[in-house]
Parts: sequence; structure tokens; C-alpha cells
Amino acid sequence: LTGSSALVGGDANVLISSIAVSQQTRIAYFSTLGKALYIYPLGNEMSKAIVSGLALPASVCGGGARDYTAAEKIINFYNNNKASNFNTATTPVTLSLPPVTLKGFIEGMTLEIGSGAADFGFARFSITMSIIPKE
Repeated sequence: LTGSSALVGGDANVLISSIAVSQQTRIAYFSTLGKALYIYPLGNEMSKAIVSGLALPASVCGGGARDYTAAEKIINFYNNNKASNFNTATTPVTLSLPPVTLKGFIEGMTLEIGSGAADFGFARFSITMSIIPKE
């Protein structure tokens, strides 16, 4: 996931655990009194993608127990690349699933930092985006 910067890589540990992409077309169906059925393809809809994963606490990677550098990286990535920023309208975010590359606009983000013993400091996140349809 790349926009003004890459979400994965660098000094903060962010793991992407799943990517879900849904696509659909816009089609109109018309039936007649007989057996004929007319199908009119009207183009492609903007598709949706959800990128989910984990931000590891710095304590797992050798830092302090309360160092949430990876969670901060996710928040900064969202704030810098969200669709409401003027620059993102001209430079969409790229979602790479080699060999497939999709471009789109980030519309939402959720981030939850666990407080239980099993997941202390781990931040679960999901980023929602709309994908520009390909011809």
C-alpha cells in the first residue's frame, strides 16, 4: 500500500494480514412480454478494498513497552493519504498484489490497541478504500 509513503517497510513494523477486494459492474436487465431479455452493460462501479493487519509494539522489536511507533505510522499514513486531502485526488494510493496493481482512494481507517495480556500493545487496523475501475 503506497501513497505519499509506503505503509509497510522502514523502521516501524506493520504487518498486513489480509486484503479483501470486491468488484462489481453496473448492468440493467429488461425483460419483454416474450422470452427476450435485454442486457445493457452500463460500466464498472468503484470497487471496495479493505486492508487489515497488525502494528507491532516496539517492545516486540526491541523498544520500550509503551512505544507505539508502528501504530503512529498507520495513523500518519491515513492522515497523509485520505481522500479528503486535495493532493490525493490527483495522486491515488497504489495497492500492489503482484502482478496486480490497483489504484484508489482511502476513505476510512480503524485502529485498536489491545490491552489484554495476550495482545498487549498490538494494534489491529483496517484501512478502507475505493478502487478506480479498470476498463
